[in-house]
Amino acid sequence: ENKAYKIITVRSFYSKRKSILVKYSAERSTASTQERINNSFISKIFFMKSFVHFKNQIVIFCMILFTQLTSCEVIRVTDAYTSSGKLILKDKKGNSADTFITTSGKTVKWKIETHVVKSFKNMPPKTDKSDNQIVFKKMPHKKFLSKTFKGKLIKTETIKREEYSIEWKDQLDSSHTYDPLIQVNPRG
Repeated sequence: ENKAYKIITVRSFYSKRKSILVKYSAERSTASTQERINNSFISKIFFMKSFVHFKNQIVIFCMILFTQLTSCEVIRVTDAYTSSGKLILKDKKGNSADTFITTSGKTVKWKIETHVVKSFKNMPPKTDKSDNQIVFKKMPHKKFLSKTFKGKLIKTETIKREEYSIEWKDQLDSSHTYDPLIQVNPRG
């Protein structure tokens, strides 16, 4: 009997105290509490919208990056002969790229990987522009502050072949020219 009384007394004491505190704080700060709840809700919505927007931006960036990686072909310049001007061109698999075969609509990048070649000067077409064999939508040009050249291929429904020139300089600033061939096949 004594224990039950003490527990009831303690419970009633805490519940009275609790109800008094709750009643006091509710009278004192109902408006500020409601304002804090509204601000908290608004900030949560803002955070959720920002997160969704950020997630969408990451998805878009990854899609663009994937598209760029899959639509770019690389021709590596692995060696050169200054006596003849011949460049040793390789594709990403290590095969010869003297006649480079690719599909339409891609971007081609020429990358210097040898110390013999100092820089590319120009990549003019050897084919007359009126000829039906032009393969570049945008002629190869130097990428900003880079030793690489980059060109965009046309989209075509037929096989097209174009001979182009690579004008390059060696370490002694002597100019050389090499004439490889590029073949563009239709997609599909």
